[in-house]
Amino acid sequence: MAEARGRKPKRRKQAVATTTVSPAERRLRAYIDSVAAPLDSRIVGALRRIPATPRRLLALKYYLGRLTEVDSIWAWTTQEARAYRKTDEYRQAIAEVTRVRHLFDSLYPGYSLAAPMEIRSLEAQLRNWNSVRSVAVVADSLLDSCMVMMADTLSRFGRSDSIHAELFSTFLEAWETPVAPTVAVPGLSQHGQLRAFDFRIYRGRRLVAGATAATIERAWDSSGWTAKLKAVITLASSRFQGPLQNPYEPWHYTYVPAEPLQPEAPTKPEAEGEASAPTPFTPKGIPQGSDE
Repeated sequence: MAEARGRKPKRRKQAVATTTVSPAERRLRAYIDSVAAPLDSRIVGALRRIPATPRRLLALKYYLGRLTEVDSIWAWTTQEARAYRKTDEYRQAIAEVTRVRHLFDSLYPGYSLAAPMEIRSLEAQLRNWNSVRSVAVVADSLLDSCMVMMADTLSRFGRSDSIHAELFSTFLEAWETPVAPTVAVPGLSQHGQLRAFDFRIYRGRRLVAGATAATIERAWDSSGWTAKLKAVITLASSRFQGPLQNPYEPWHYTYVPAEPLQPEAPTKPEAEGEASAPTPFTPKGIPQGSDE
């Protein structure tokens, strides 16, 4: 008995859950890798950091439609962002946002306008893409379409003897999304170079209109804040375009630096009531959202 009491009970081995990947999904993954391989190394690196196949597939679709933008708007590194904060262009951007905020606060006592002034890193954009529900909804729809093709052994995509990467690229670019995700594909968000601002409206410390898609009708459109914010921005600055229309985000405005930028030169003030209206913003390439 003493010996029995001294024995330690044997631990039961826990069953390890395994995920079975179908032949169709294996072919799809091979197609994704094949299409992505010759693309810009920044894109390839970002795709490797999107673990879920549906989200990686959707990201690849958007990258294919925006290849010409990679060099101009790819999210800055920490070093690039640090260098930008020392430029006259950055100071001018802050001044323009501040001008908008001050005018708003003066026109609507008791309310205040806020706008995050931080550059959104590639890491932050990847976190959004890997977690936001709207991406999953569109990505799953695209995955379903691709899986049907990959499972059809009579189609080119369903045969395992070869990879038709160019044909698959054409399919991806032509595939129409049922709705636009509410976040931009990682690396190509305008927040990555402080070219976009998400304005928020507070009453005291209470947020009354924030950057959340579910509150657009109630907090922005029906309450009148959509029109009021646009009017304030139009009066205060000619450097903002918006709001974003696809997907519809009444809080999102794109900042357009002066060309050429000469912040040290004095600028002629616009006469009251003569400020030019901003041009409605149309996203380049395949329509998609900014970050929530």
